[in-house]
Amino acid sequence: MKKFASLIFAYFFLLLALIGVILPILPTVPFLLLSAWFA
Repeated sequence: MKKFASLIFAYFFLLLALIGVILPILPTVPFLLLSAWFA
């Protein structure tokens, strides 16, 4: 269950990073780093 929650967070932060590529308001790199840490 802990691994499943970690993967959910990883995909969530990856999605935020991809949105951050399009929108100039959101940063991209911190979300990619968080996604890699949770994966």
